[in-house]
Order: sequence, then structure tokens, then C-alpha cells
Amino acid sequence: MKTRRVGWFLKSFVVWKTCFSSCTYKNPWNIYSFSTVSSSSPSPSHHHHQETLHAVVNDTSNSASVIRAAEEYMQCLLQRAKQSNHKILTDSKNTKTLDATQLRIRGKQTWLLAHLKEFLQSITVDTQKYQKKKKKVCYAIIDKLGWTFADSFLSLKWQERRNMTALILADFPVSVNHTMKGKFSPDTLHIDNNPTMRTESLFVDSLQAGWSDDVASSSSSSFLQHWEEEEEDDSLQVETKWRDSNKTFDRDWQFYDIFLSGIASHCAGFQVACEWRRTLYDLCLPVNAVGVVDYFHQVMDTQSIISSAQICLNYLMRHIDIYFRQCFLSLETLDVSCMNTFTRHYRNCLSRASVLPSSSDEGDFLKRIQSPGRRVFVLLHPSALDYPLAFAEVALTKQLPSTLDQVKELELSWTDLENKRIQEPFYVILLECFPTERVSKMGLTRTMIDMMFHKLSRQFSIKTIYTQSHIRGLLSWMKKQVERQKACASSFSPLLKSASEVLSQVLLANGRPKPLEQLDRQVLEEHKEALLSICAHYLIRVRRNGGLPADSCTALHLTNGARLTDICWYSDNTSSAVGHSALMMSRFCYHLDSKQYYAYYFASRNFVNISEKVQYWLNQLKCSSSKEELDTRV
Repeated sequence: MKTRRVGWFLKSFVVWKTCFSSCTYKNPWNIYSFSTVSSSSPSPSHHHHQETLHAVVNDTSNSASVIRAAEEYMQCLLQRAKQSNHKILTDSKNTKTLDATQLRIRGKQTWLLAHLKEFLQSITVDTQKYQKKKKKVCYAIIDKLGWTFADSFLSLKWQERRNMTALILADFPVSVNHTMKGKFSPDTLHIDNNPTMRTESLFVDSLQAGWSDDVASSSSSSFLQHWEEEEEDDSLQVETKWRDSNKTFDRDWQFYDIFLSGIASHCAGFQVACEWRRTLYDLCLPVNAVGVVDYFHQVMDTQSIISSAQICLNYLMRHIDIYFRQCFLSLETLDVSCMNTFTRHYRNCLSRASVLPSSSDEGDFLKRIQSPGRRVFVLLHPSALDYPLAFAEVALTKQLPSTLDQVKELELSWTDLENKRIQEPFYVILLECFPTERVSKMGLTRTMIDMMFHKLSRQFSIKTIYTQSHIRGLLSWMKKQVERQKACASSFSPLLKSASEVLSQVLLANGRPKPLEQLDRQVLEEHKEALLSICAHYLIRVRRNGGLPADSCTALHLTNGARLTDICWYSDNTSSAVGHSALMMSRFCYHLDSKQYYAYYFASRNFVNISEKVQYWLNQLKCSSSKEELDTRV
């Protein structure tokens, strides 16, 4: 037995060394005829080497060699992603060609890809032991592709990440029909009587990557004929026939699901998944996809790359959502021990949202977050403790502040609250809450608020939390209303006349906002009532296409069960407040006991919980304008 094992090991080692040692074998990839490669016939040694490697790739007893081939393929993609444009040569006929090194890498990639596909494509759901073993090898191959991709992705530059992602999507395109995977049923198949459409919807690629057409087509005609013969049966019998007919190939095989599992098995898989999400978002834009195709000077299906990026992004989001469940996340406080790690990330979040004070520098920012009355919370995942997901900043005050400048004057110490030395009433004010750029548009802001409120409620028995929220897009919406009224050639109502005068005071001739120092507050005070009425209408009644409020902060807090209690006049001192809201801010109140109740009522009945003060401004609007003057859409 030992002799057999030693002999098998030596045989496998010799085959592996013959096939994959770059320093001992001749290049077999010149057998492919590219437009820039010589079409001379290959030597017999090349044919022999091709047959040897072909046998290894299709031999499941030598699974290590097949996985090694997958690693070599991914290394080819990595080298091509890093290629620079100076490697593109121009000949006398002004045609673009690659140098010898790039030609060799492209040929090697194409050759390995063809044989890997051939091996993966040969999978069936046979009950034979050989097929089960082969299927395990295929899972290991795709898992290794994902792991190797994760191992090199974070070291790439932004453009190189796009290049590598586009190459993978071009080699393994996702069929559009996979968006309907898992939703097939005999009932849905009767909706469309077009045989072509039925064939496309029934025979989804078995490998989830769009290159198993041969497997599906081998049984498509017989299956369609069998289906039409049984079309008049009752639904239960048809469903049974439909399931039995699909046993010719594995419908549960999903290439990118296994690929993403390989990414998740890497120690940096969480960060790779978040960064790859941003790359896929970029490739969903046609201008970026076309740019990548032009970069390689290669025939690629741009539309296929875009659609594959969109579908692959959906699969990726399904995997990332598991990471972002509250049970897997942790909420930490930004203190001295982690100040150096997260301060830069938090400042970048505020700068990206343009909510830093206009006169704030690095020293002022550090003093602000280190103040005894401030606390900054950071949302983390245990697998990536140096990779922040979201930030929230809260202040402890003895009164409700009307402006951001008053927050500093009214601050109390969190240390005194922990030691129970505060006997007077206090207020907790949520000032900022933003996700980092890496995980934007993933709903983590609401998760951050819920976890932070739960922690404060449990630690200090807090039942009510207020917010001081920025208003976005008010002046641009007001400008549209004024221009629409001018186009109608009708006279302005007192409300729109005030809006027009405020816009002329706040905006420059080129449409940009004036610096904060050049504003005439006295002019704004003359139109205070009109502005507050318009702002109340904008926050509550103006909606986006999806039905949510146009202001992002208002949409966040209302869907989370908050109550709009006040509109703070001339309170915002940030750099972008002049052009967005004329320095106004909104105040919401969270009653933690009834938060879920009002969140449900807003989602189900569109009920907006507002105070009597805000209702007064809405009533003032009704008295001074008609319903047709102000639009309710962005």
C-alpha cells in the first residue's frame, strides 16, 4: 500500500511539474491565432504538452493540479489588470498591438480559461461516485478563484480594480435570465406563449456564469417537446414532470455564490466585499465600462459587462447583508486608544457631506470631538476592527440648543453623568450620523441609530433623544418653484415673492451660494415667516419618486419613528448650509418607547408625526398661497 501511494505521489508530482513550472516548459499558448500573433504551426512538443495539461485538467484524481490551474488563471488576470498603456504599441499601419509579454499573458489566460470552463461545464447531477467527486473539485476551483481574488484585490489601485473586475465579468458573464433563478414555476411559464422565450427562461445556465449553453442545449429540444406533450395536465403533474426533466444538469450550481464564499473565507474578505461593491457600482455606469474596454484594446461585450456587474452586485449584496446584521456588528466609543485610527475617517465623512464649519481646521476638529460634552460612536465589524462602517456624534446639554454654536455653551460632561453627579435635567442631542464612503447606501445609518439608542437607554436610562439635523436641497427646490412661476407669466404671491428675494440675497449671479460672512441677516429676518412656512412644506409634503421625503435627514428620522418638533432659524454654521437651507435646521425628537409605533404608521399610512409649532407654519402656508403654487415633487 505504501509503495502504491509513493508511486501515485511521484506520478502526480511529475505531471504537475511538467505542466505548471514556468521555467521548464515551452510556451504552449502560441497555438491560438490572435490578430497580432504569428500564425505559424505549433511544434509537436506543444501538442504533446497541450494534451498532457488537458488530461490533468480533466482528471479529478489530480485535483491539486486543477486548482493550481485556477490560481495561474487568476495570476494572469492580475498581470493584465496592472498592464500600463505604454505596453500598447503602434505599428506602421497605425494599428495597436501588444508587446510580447502581454501577448503571452493574454494567450495563457485564454488557454487556461477554455480548459477550466470545459472541466466545470462537464458537471451533471449523476449519482455516480466519480461525478460527485468531480463536483467537489469544481466547488474547490471556484472557491480558490474567489480566495485568490481576495488575496490580491486590496493591493490594487482603483483603476486596476476596475480592470480585474471587468476581466472576470467578461470571462464569466452572468446571464440576465439568472435574475429569475429560483422563481420558475409551471404557472409562470404559461404566461408567455412564445417558444423562444420559454426556452430561454427554462434552460438557465447550470453554472450560473453564462457559459453552460452546450449543456442546456443538449437536452433543450427533448425537454421542450416533453413539456408541450404534458401541457394539458393538471398543475401538480406538470410540476413533477418539470422538476424531473431538470435533473440533466445542476440548477443549484451558482458560480458567483461560490466565488463570494471563497472571498468570505479570506481573512480580509469583509473589506474586499465592501470595496468590490464600490467597483461593481462603477462598472454599472456605461462610461466606466466603455473606458475599461478601451483600456485593454480588446473585443469585449460592453453591455454584457454592465449587465453582469448589475446582477453580480445583487449576489454580492446578499452576502454582505449577512455581515451587516446587528448581531454581527459592534458599537464602540471613539476614545484616546482608537483616536488615531478613526479620526481621519470621521473627518472625511464630515468633509464629504460638507457639514464641517467653514472656519474649522484640524486643531478645532480635534478639540470638538475631545470635548467632555461630546461622544463619537463608531460602528464596526469584528472581522475588520480598523475598517469603520458609520459614525455618530452626540452632545450632552443642559438645555435644548437653538443653534450649533449654542451646543458648546450648554454642554455638560459625560463623565459626570456616568458618575451620577448630574442632578439637573439634561438633554442628549444627536448632531451627526453618517456612513463611511465604503458602505454608503446600505442602510447602516438606521442600524447605527438603533444600536446607539439601545446602548444609551440601557446605560443611562434615557427615554428621549433629540436631533439637530441639516436640511438639504431646500433652496434648489425653491428656485425651481420661482422659475416655474415666471414661465407661467403670472404674478407672484407674497410667499413666492419672499422666496425670490431670499434667493437673490443668498445666491450669487452664477448660482453659487455666497460666503457666510457676506450674508445680510437683516434681509433674511424680514422674510423669516415665509421661509419657515416654505421649509415646513418642503420637509413634510415634498416627496421623491419613491414616496419618501425629499430631504434625506427627514426621510431617515421619519422612517425611524421620530417626531418633527421644530425648525431652527439661522442655526447652521457649516460650509454648505447657505446654499442648501439658508442656515435653517430641523429638530426631531425620538421617544424610545413609541418609536416603533410611529415608524409603522409612517410606513403603512404615510402618517407624519409633527408638533403644534410645525403645524402652525403649515397653516400659515395655506393662508398665503394656493395649492398649485408649490410643487410636491422634487
